[in-house]
Amino acid sequence: MKYILITIIFLGLSCKSSKNITTTEVKALGSKFKVEKIETSEVELKVNPTIVLDFEKNTISGNAGCNDYSGKIVVTKGNQIKFENITATKMYCGNMKIEKEFMQKLATVTSFDVKDSQFLLLDEAKKLVLTCAASK
Repeated sequence: MKYILITIIFLGLSCKSSKNITTTEVKALGSKFKVEKIETSEVELKVNPTIVLDFEKNTISGNAGCNDYSGKIVVTKGNQIKFENITATKMYCGNMKIEKEFMQKLATVTSFDVKDSQFLLLDEAKKLVLTCAASK
């Protein structure tokens, strides 16, 4: 009976830890990502925004479709993440819909997940807002 109880506890702990996604899983994909889809957007991605993550310096940077941007990464615990103090260059590039939508969604991100080699960014309601793929 004692061994059964220990086995149940061990299995429960191992299942719980396997669901805890951390920055280690993101780092395994790389540091550069291409945004493949802006969820709930009606804007067709003719240009893919990029995300470059540096967890050593806690910075995010990339291209929003026209302008370059940068800011800070704040990881509180596990898969909880926020992007703060985002600044961008201010060039005008004709159709700014993709950039505007991307920057709005990026501001709503509160957590992430890694599934099937994709980096997924979620909002406070755990709804998917940005789907990203590793890029070179």
